[in-house]
Amino acid sequence: MSSWFYRVKKYIWHEEKTPFHLSTFEMSKKQAHSEVFLFASFEGVLASLFICGFLNQIIRTGQPNYVPGLGYCIILMGALYFLVKHKLIWAGLFSLTPPIVIFGTLLWLGFHPNNGFIEKILIGGFLNFWICYAKRIFEITRNYHLFDSKESSRVVKLNNH
Repeated sequence: MSSWFYRVKKYIWHEEKTPFHLSTFEMSKKQAHSEVFLFASFEGVLASLFICGFLNQIIRTGQPNYVPGLGYCIILMGALYFLVKHKLIWAGLFSLTPPIVIFGTLLWLGFHPNNGFIEKILIGGFLNFWICYAKRIFEITRNYHLFDSKESSRVVKLNNH
């Protein structure tokens, strides 16, 4: 095999930091924490961009039309903090909502008029992927308390073989 693949693999694929190939029941606590942190970083960056946009619009126009969106994003940032720090179930459940809210907004308000068919398909596909991945994160937070016993049983199984 080429040495190029091995160099790329160590930056893209790491057994502890990117355990995307494992089901949620096969993960260790460290792997679960890494995956939750990566997801929260992704959603946190998007929420931060929305917060900046909402604040900019509120300051420029002085109209409170964007205050509900600003409040939602601020609450999402708090939920992401608790998701990473404590793996709380309600935080995992709340992290499921952004793609659903965006999908609902697109259904209610519609796409931008300049979006073509391909852009709509790409946005819809990305939102579907995001919903599925958020569901995985919720499963991790829901089962996080079970990972300790599985990790110790995994060590016992490895020592017996």
